[in-house]
Amino acid sequence: MPEFLEKTLTLGFWHAGMADVDLDEYANLGEVGYIQNADIYYGKPFLKPQRQDGDDSTGLNTGLNGKIGKVRGYTGYDGKAYCVDHGNDGGTYRLGIFEQTLISGSWSSIDDDTAINDSTEPPGGCWVQDGYLYYFATATKINQYNISTDTLTSSWDNLSVAAWGSATDDIGGYLQHTDGATYIFKGRYIGPYDGTTKPSLITPIDLPSGYIIADAVSYGNKILVLANPDSSFGGTARLFLYDPYAPLGIYTFEDVFDLKIFNAKAVRVVGNRVLIISAHNDYIINEWVGGDGAEPVKRLEVGYYDADELDLRRESVDVFRTSLFFSTSASASVSSDFSNGTYAYGFADKGDPWSLQNYWIPGGGDLTGIDHKAMKWVMGGGIAYMFRTSYDTDGAGEADGANKEAEGVVN
Repeated sequence: MPEFLEKTLTLGFWHAGMADVDLDEYANLGEVGYIQNADIYYGKPFLKPQRQDGDDSTGLNTGLNGKIGKVRGYTGYDGKAYCVDHGNDGGTYRLGIFEQTLISGSWSSIDDDTAINDSTEPPGGCWVQDGYLYYFATATKINQYNISTDTLTSSWDNLSVAAWGSATDDIGGYLQHTDGATYIFKGRYIGPYDGTTKPSLITPIDLPSGYIIADAVSYGNKILVLANPDSSFGGTARLFLYDPYAPLGIYTFEDVFDLKIFNAKAVRVVGNRVLIISAHNDYIINEWVGGDGAEPVKRLEVGYYDADELDLRRESVDVFRTSLFFSTSASASVSSDFSNGTYAYGFADKGDPWSLQNYWIPGGGDLTGIDHKAMKWVMGGGIAYMFRTSYDTDGAGEADGANKEAEGVVN
């Protein structure tokens, strides 16, 4: 009888659980399988798997019959949270602005725009700059709301101009950079709004023809611009290093990197790591460490082969403390082993290992046809709140729910 060779793994600490366990496959005859790799996580506040929190939808009512429509984004300002929602209220399409006093408040409607009355869901995202709330009203138009005077300017600006590629491409999103300016991107163009000159009146920087910007993030005083090739161009995603203060913007060929990944969705800086989420068969977290290529560091298995139905909105990706949070939007037809939800990849304290956890799951028991429209951490009164909204794509055609969660006092 062959002698069994047993390998022992000693756990020095055990607090809350174990994730991402890989077992050895009995490589040699008579050898006992053992734990080959395991990410151990501590029971710190940022990792609370399988949460389902109370409803926070009261007052969000731009949709049919007083329901939530399709939330475009959340932001915070002066101790309050703001939400912009696109809904169909009895045949009229509304863009509603909602406000909530943090800590103990609930949502209240402060303004809405029915003049545009556009059935097309506008690009997501909203931000506050110098006391004004901005959001995308259509594929090319931006609305402005003066918070202090409660004044809405519908169609405040329109990027359907030649410098921004005319009306060919939708507005993609925005980035509030470290220099205080907001950088808006549309198609392959990106340019700053300084709070004075309207974006349509500037000359933005343009990426090479054939690329569409997916996301952007501050990288010191520079900006990392994540772009995918369009359908006619082909190839893999690129990362462009944009220097806003250089005359040519994206200024040398050496500052364009081929990531060798497909369907890149979002880029964030977490600690000193540049993490890029791609959605190609599975949700993959990749790390860029400079130069060409990005190394896959964690995979959330979905096993779906149609990129059109495996989505991730940049408005549903955020960084809090030392963790990357993202809310998935996979089709109802994906594997039953996968559950849509909000996932956290990171660690609690210095020295802890990085791990991936299902941080929160949608209410109502439907974890398949969920489209997470927006998710954002907002600070108020020293407390961090996560706001998130999911849309039930295979149900009644209305929001599955809006939720708020307090993370506790943040020092």
